[in-house]
Amino acid sequence: MKHLLAFALLVPALVGAQDRHFDDTTWLGLERLETPVPSPDGKWIAFTRIQADTAADRFVASVWLMEDDGSNLRMLAPGRLPDWSPDSRRLAVLHEGAVWVITRDGSNAPMPVTPVALAVEQMRWSPDGTRLAISARPAAPTLGGATIMIAAGGHPGANRSIHLVTLDGQAPRTVTPDGFEVGLPDPPLPDVREFDWMDDATLVVTGRTTGEGRLGETALVVFDTAGAQLRTFPLGEGVWHAPVVSPDRKQIAFTGHPWSEAGWTAEELWVMEPNGAAIKRLTLNLDRDVADVAWAGDNQTLWFTVEERGSRNVHRTSIKGDGLKPGISGVHALSLGGVARRGNFGMVVRQRPDAPPSLWRFPTGKPWEMKSLFAPNDAVMEGVATGEVEEFEFRAADGTPIHAWLFRPPGYDPARRYPMVVEVHGGPHAMAGAGFSPSRLRRTAEGWLVLAVNPRGSTGFGGDFANAVARAWPGIDGDDILAGIDDVLARGLADSTRIALVGVGGGGVAVGAILTRGPRFAAGVLRCTGTGWVALSDGPDRAPWGEWFAAKPLRILPELWMDRSPIHRVSGVRTPMLTIAGVRAGPGAAEFAEGFYLGVGRTETPATFVRLNDGCGHTAQSPATALAVHAAESAWLEHHAPERR
Repeated sequence: MKHLLAFALLVPALVGAQDRHFDDTTWLGLERLETPVPSPDGKWIAFTRIQADTAADRFVASVWLMEDDGSNLRMLAPGRLPDWSPDSRRLAVLHEGAVWVITRDGSNAPMPVTPVALAVEQMRWSPDGTRLAISARPAAPTLGGATIMIAAGGHPGANRSIHLVTLDGQAPRTVTPDGFEVGLPDPPLPDVREFDWMDDATLVVTGRTTGEGRLGETALVVFDTAGAQLRTFPLGEGVWHAPVVSPDRKQIAFTGHPWSEAGWTAEELWVMEPNGAAIKRLTLNLDRDVADVAWAGDNQTLWFTVEERGSRNVHRTSIKGDGLKPGISGVHALSLGGVARRGNFGMVVRQRPDAPPSLWRFPTGKPWEMKSLFAPNDAVMEGVATGEVEEFEFRAADGTPIHAWLFRPPGYDPARRYPMVVEVHGGPHAMAGAGFSPSRLRRTAEGWLVLAVNPRGSTGFGGDFANAVARAWPGIDGDDILAGIDDVLARGLADSTRIALVGVGGGGVAVGAILTRGPRFAAGVLRCTGTGWVALSDGPDRAPWGEWFAAKPLRILPELWMDRSPIHRVSGVRTPMLTIAGVRAGPGAAEFAEGFYLGVGRTETPATFVRLNDGCGHTAQSPATALAVHAAESAWLEHHAPERR
């Protein structure tokens, strides 16, 4: 198998005097940084810090403030997702499902402005600064003092609506009518604002009227503050969302695409006038998802992020439609917080495989000259030994180039063959990227190689690559993963008797499919695979991509789905399996993970099922849960792939 490309990412192995490895204590000391938002006057930056409170066993979010050069750092209030008022004197923050308004200088105590009856997800100030528009769902009711969950509407994103909030204590007033559901239906994207103010009297909102159109189809609709639907923009059938109005209110940028039967279609960047005229597609030939869209103060330039070959970078373009301009490039993962309307700078959260999140400022004139403003995790990582990271390509069996990452243990010895964990990302339309991964660092600190492949179906490589799994998933993606394993083995890096597969989300389905092919691997882990992937023959089809995946939905052509489902080939599994699932989020088909575990158990292959009393993966609310999951996986891997003595 021909090896195409391999190079180190300037991530040297830190050994010698610095011999402290990444462990649970290190992980607990790290913090997440989110949403660095410049104030409208360009003088301040608000952002979110999320830290582990081990005493209370929970993650705590707080909003912090600093001047535009990183000085005068201070905490403002508990909460996250800060949104500046137009005069730069106040912020709205989200705290425990409610909106709180705080003053920048601390002159007034934080004030809640929404009732507990609403579970708020996003908010935006009106242009005149007198009101807030919020997206919210009805809060979960209580029964006997305990919170219970009631699922209604047929999908997890149902019942989200827009409400108008004043600052005088009046009850919020609903803007969207009954039967209109805000945002993308499934999966919901709570951190993507699906509405914006067009002016002080009207809002543009993403959503759909219940029962109309295809599953997943959305439109951009204009409502006035009294709740009247004024018009729907003439965009045609498609998925249209995340509207962002220009500072001068003369243009609306948004993302989306016309309706397509393909499994994955790039989220393109569009712009139009408030009356729906002059609709223009700005990223015609990009063939990559656009996200984190922000206007510059000139009302002409749009900034956004794009996934590309395992990295995520910042790009810009003009509303003239004259193509991409120089932005920020590099092997890292950037999240764009915002661009100052005044002050000519933008803010990003930057991560690398060896570097936890930090806040960076870039000048809009020369964005590549960005500099770090706030990096609290540097002190936590000081003296921690990390291994080298290799980004490389190999050829799949049919000659297709496949991208991958290989993470080596600290103090790597090239004369030794190491045990290897193969991580399979979810989706399948997602990407193993250049961001910081504590789980990988903990695994390499335990002496494992970690291989992360971007098989066909992954994003960041174009539509043809992503849609190669259409109507054939899981399948060819598994072939690519196996080819990546063979490439590492051919280079003499890994011990072929100690290879374990770990699948997360949709990656768990892919791992299940690979393991039905035969007893090649020492151990397998299915983590957080979710619900609704043909777990049982009589289960409903809840997958949002179900209509295209097999050409016909499960209820019409069940035998086609059964043929693709690893559960219905589970008798071929001979690999010891650990399955980890979170608390159930609602009704639906039996979970894939649970069904796969039961099937493996009937083969007398060692199998263990773990049900968490918490969310799974990134939805976990408890630091102890995350630590326990890693410990359980480590024990399982070491037991079934022990060091050869």
